[in-house]
Amino acid sequence: MNKRRTIIFMIGLLMILALRYRDYYHYETQEGGYLEEYENSVEQEKYEGMIAAVGGLHLKAGDYSILIDSTSWGSGNYFEIVDILYSDGEKIEEKVLFSSQYEKGVARNTYYFSLDEEAASVYIRSYQVDGELSLSEYRLNSEKPYYTDTYFLALLWIVCIGIFFWKFSWFTSGKGRYILVICAVGIIVSLPLFTDFMGNGHDLFYHLQRVNGVAKSIILKDHFPIRVNTAFNYGYGQVNPIMYPELFLYIPGALCALGVSLLISIKFFLVLINLATGIIGFYSIRTVAKERTAFAFSIIYMLAPYRLNNLYARFALGEFLAMTFLPVLFVGIWHIVRGNYKKWWMGMIGCCCVLQAHLLTTEMSILFTAGFVLLNFRFLLDKNRILAALKAVILSVGLNLWYLIPLIQFMGYNFRLVESPKNLAENGVYFSQMFSTIYSPEGDKVIGSTYHDMALSVGLTLLIGILAFLLYRKAITKGKDDKEKFLHCCLILGAVAMYMASWLFPWQIIYQSDALAKLFGIIQFSWRFLVFVTLFFSIITAYVLEWSWDNKRILGYVISICAVYSMVVLTNGYTYENETALKNKFDQAYETYTYTGFYEMDYNIRKLEERKNIVTLNKDADLKIENYIQKGTNLSFDFNLENKSSGYVMSFPYYNYGFYKVRLNGNEIPTFSDELNLVAIQLPDGIEDGHIELKYSERKLYMAGDAATLATLGFIVVWLILKRRNAKWIKTT
Repeated sequence: MNKRRTIIFMIGLLMILALRYRDYYHYETQEGGYLEEYENSVEQEKYEGMIAAVGGLHLKAGDYSILIDSTSWGSGNYFEIVDILYSDGEKIEEKVLFSSQYEKGVARNTYYFSLDEEAASVYIRSYQVDGELSLSEYRLNSEKPYYTDTYFLALLWIVCIGIFFWKFSWFTSGKGRYILVICAVGIIVSLPLFTDFMGNGHDLFYHLQRVNGVAKSIILKDHFPIRVNTAFNYGYGQVNPIMYPELFLYIPGALCALGVSLLISIKFFLVLINLATGIIGFYSIRTVAKERTAFAFSIIYMLAPYRLNNLYARFALGEFLAMTFLPVLFVGIWHIVRGNYKKWWMGMIGCCCVLQAHLLTTEMSILFTAGFVLLNFRFLLDKNRILAALKAVILSVGLNLWYLIPLIQFMGYNFRLVESPKNLAENGVYFSQMFSTIYSPEGDKVIGSTYHDMALSVGLTLLIGILAFLLYRKAITKGKDDKEKFLHCCLILGAVAMYMASWLFPWQIIYQSDALAKLFGIIQFSWRFLVFVTLFFSIITAYVLEWSWDNKRILGYVISICAVYSMVVLTNGYTYENETALKNKFDQAYETYTYTGFYEMDYNIRKLEERKNIVTLNKDADLKIENYIQKGTNLSFDFNLENKSSGYVMSFPYYNYGFYKVRLNGNEIPTFSDELNLVAIQLPDGIEDGHIELKYSERKLYMAGDAATLATLGFIVVWLILKRRNAKWIKTT
């Protein structure tokens, strides 16, 4: 048996290592890339100037080779490799990275060149000078591996197969079998991700830029914790990490920083979320139900259409991630209010994880937590439960002060996303949609029609589960008060969530209050409440499924078939009906994505696009910049001014959130916001030259929050150690 395992292990490892050639950068096109004016010219053989351009590539520093198929009937025709977005801080200009003449006649030549620094937008341009020039193929390759994907996948294989063989007896008996099947289902629902490209998703580029920003901050050894993501908006930055928690994105971000491609990093992260959803769901429900019920919930929840729609249609990464931790949050709350209050820590863990996953889901979770408490209010009169609740709340707040303090401070800013809340009455879901099973990669949700609407469904599975529960409620609960109360709470809260997600809920009445309109408007879409319909109804359906296997097996078959069918429809739809967003792991189309949700209202991003990442003055002057270095939230350069006058305002390529300090010749100088809300300084009158250093500066209040979080974490660690020692001492005595 050991020999067989070794053979399996080695075959898998060799198959992965054989993919090393895919880690080399590769760009290929069979198109000549001819310009329209050249193709429309009457006598192409007499045309002079640039005739073709291909590329738009984002290249790292390193050595490259380029193969070009050409036919040149003259000796002066040539090509250039150009970065069209090169910035020296003073202006954006084209920088020729390499050039060479085409060989006369039919040729298929390879040329070699090197880049000393990253190039943002590289094009291969061909020029006709003497005689006709025709082009048929370009192949650009890196001379060294571009990524470490193969080594990462090999390590992943070693770890996974090693754990499986090491714990083989556990995985094939008892609880281990459930975990093995859960992992298998997690892989199955992730199968559409096992490609060398990335399908489109509504919010795909936004979330890729979030991960990209984390990776760049780690590589550049920028500030930590990351508060400003400088991958957004041409490097001007955005406070995404404050307004949209990014703690879990350190996982794919760190992988990218270690050389793994963003494509592999994000796909690994998504598979990890699927696996974690099943395992966390199983162990959470196991504390209130049988193993079979917990297993049933895990599978139903993983296959839930709304959860998969968040992944495969919307690419709503935050909400998709938050759904992973909702079971442990609400089971923990149940334990505090009515179950085993000694498991209060589950509520604390769930609260911390949901908060760090998705802020809007956290807001909705508070609403349903209040519902749980109200439905079981009399049990909170127990002082032990009150103490358990206080411990959960206090430690949750303490562990998240590093994030909450900046968040609360910035919630008062005039951000577009905060100050322009949406009317939830405009996107309610019809019941005909709520339980259907379709895949729709495009479209939105509007009232008055379902034509080409986005797929927003919790699936037929949960409808059957709820109807079966209502029909066989007494048989399923078996007169057990706690079990009956738990399921009734889930039923009531699930029904409330369904009502709030539907077109019937009277949001117009709520919106008569400006405060409530702003509070609920941040949620953006009423159909987000389907998250909680999925959670609570999946719990009930799991109980129904577990009961049905011994009493109404045909019902169990129907529920199982519906769950699998929904998953197949969604995964197949993503596989065959969705457009491609990234052609391969070298495609960095997301780099140009812009987002102004955390800029001031009515901010014109076009002005930044036109301005690019350069330093400017408020009036004409002969400004010369040298030694320009911009790395994340740090900038330095030398400047010279030939026009000696007063009143110069120098603006830098950073949106001003109040984080930056500027030093001129070593002395700190006050900063303010210019008309574009960029970081700016007033230059001293008569200054001719100087050295500028701009750096991110952490606020003292934030550092106090960081310290409080570390202190809370240290307290928990010490408490756990002492608790374990006391348990051992009691056992030995």
